[in-house]
Amino acid sequence: MRIEVGEVENIRGGWVRIKLGGSSACGECKLCGNRGDEKILEIPDPGNLEVGDRVKLSVPEGRVAAFSLLSFGLPLVFLLVGAALGFSFFKQEGLQVLSALGMFIIGVFIAMGISRSKWKKTVSRVKILEVAKR
Repeated sequence: MRIEVGEVENIRGGWVRIKLGGSSACGECKLCGNRGDEKILEIPDPGNLEVGDRVKLSVPEGRVAAFSLLSFGLPLVFLLVGAALGFSFFKQEGLQVLSALGMFIIGVFIAMGISRSKWKKTVSRVKILEVAKR
């Protein structure tokens, strides 16, 4: 588990939006809604937080590789399968390319759907260790 410190930015619709203070372990995976130097994490509302509170969080590690593989690998596999199918069934290059592109788009949507459900499970494992009221 990685420890992060942040400030409650917004509470809305059962979700708490926390602006994280950056971690040396943080990369560019975009799992936490990276906005330049600002990192935003949305977690389910535990009910005891207010806007402006400083929080210390325990964030699960080891999911970054799985999310990256899913996000990039699955569409790539679909692209290659689409290219192979297009090459097998069509003689025109344009149709082969459309086949590959169509399968790639399908792979992206499948990866997005799976990623969202896995992401919800991951953020539900974020634990609030300390709360400093404003």
